[in-house]
Amino acid sequence: MSTNHYDTLGIAKNASQDEIKKAYRKKAMKYHPDKNQGDTVAEEKFKEASKAYQVLSDETTRAQYDQYGDSFEKMQGAGNFAGADMSDIFGSFFGGAGGASVFDGFFGGQTRTQTQKGQDIEGSIGITLEESVFGTTKTITVDTQQACNSCGGSGAKENKFKQCTGCGGRGVRMVAAGPFQMETVCTQCSGRGSIPESACNKCRGAGLVAKTSKLDVKIPKGIEDGTTLRLTGKGAGGRNNAPNGDMYLHIRVERHKTFRREGQNLVGDIPITFTDAILGNKVTLDTIHGKETITIKAGTQPDDVIRVRGKGVTMLRSKATGDLLLTVKILIPSKISPEEKKHVESLKNSLGAQNYKANSLWGRVSSLFS
Repeated sequence: MSTNHYDTLGIAKNASQDEIKKAYRKKAMKYHPDKNQGDTVAEEKFKEASKAYQVLSDETTRAQYDQYGDSFEKMQGAGNFAGADMSDIFGSFFGGAGGASVFDGFFGGQTRTQTQKGQDIEGSIGITLEESVFGTTKTITVDTQQACNSCGGSGAKENKFKQCTGCGGRGVRMVAAGPFQMETVCTQCSGRGSIPESACNKCRGAGLVAKTSKLDVKIPKGIEDGTTLRLTGKGAGGRNNAPNGDMYLHIRVERHKTFRREGQNLVGDIPITFTDAILGNKVTLDTIHGKETITIKAGTQPDDVIRVRGKGVTMLRSKATGDLLLTVKILIPSKISPEEKKHVESLKNSLGAQNYKANSLWGRVSSLFS
């Protein structure tokens, strides 16, 4: 075990207080017993780091240590250091909202709550593109655990408890961490301070029982593929009357045979005959919003996009609705009769190059019309 506190923290002798604190945080996070259960080497390194920080974080004890070195330990006596509030530094990087820390119980704060919120669960569901556009309600089967109705989730028969022998009813135990004595939650009673006199017959002391239930889930209109819905309180039951966990339901939108979604627009193809492309026409198309009559303008080109406004998707939590975008695909007859062939050749001879829409390929294909 190193006796040089500066080497223990990996800092120079002239390190600032901020550098000392940062170095200790790094060591404590790496070697903390909660993260290295059963690792005696990590435990020793954690104790070393804690001891070094306790000495060096206070200017008075640091000066004494710098002056007397190893003799300082003998002068002070094991575990009798003045200086830093260890709960403050632990709370700063192990803490939660509002500064609460898992170390609060170690330094005279509150022990962990006696109740335990139920676990969150996950699931997925497939819906059609139409259902994603207009919204729907789906009934799903949920297999989870819920609070035992016989004991109310306490795990105790007739809700009768006795004092925990592991902690004497305090809910915490004292553990050694270097020169310190710290409180940690009693594992025998999970911090309650009491244990069941007899286990509940129905749940056998677990407080939870398996349950299969049906759940109606409202799918909002405009929901996208990959969206996750959070269903508050629809997860596993909590112990000791604690609230249920939540359910996270992942939405999978199935592929449509004709249309696909791009943002708030619906995109697809519209097949038309080459004569309709030349002459123009009105065609009726089955869309997600029902039958739509589409106007084909004379001279429509392959891959032109026809926009049908307001026939897309209303975005989730929005009133804005996208459009239906139809890409023109021109159909060419695969077989024609000799007479039909003569008509096509006559049309070819009557049309000049000026009748065709110019594009970047014109130079390469103009010889076709000579």
